[in-house]
Amino acid sequence: SIEDKLVRFADKERHQIFLEPESESLDTTYVQGFSTSMPHDVQEEMLHSLPGLENCVIEKYAYAIEYDAIDPLQCKPTLENKIIENLYTA
Repeated sequence: SIEDKLVRFADKERHQIFLEPESESLDTTYVQGFSTSMPHDVQEEMLHSLPGLENCVIEKYAYAIEYDAIDPLQCKPTLENKIIENLYTA
């Protein structure tokens, strides 16, 4: 996400984003490198602050997904967790 980039690469002056057509059949543009979990009003303010996007209309707001991983060695063949009884991972 853009907020992660700003934290991880705080020493950088800028962070590149790219405007890409979403598809041949749609008249929408995807802002690559700008995914965020910020509230909608903050996303609008962020995008409208970019040169050339001051008057853009947001069709779909960005959202964040968190991924977790489970060590397969902690699962029984039934996919029940070996540490937490009755917790199945599928």
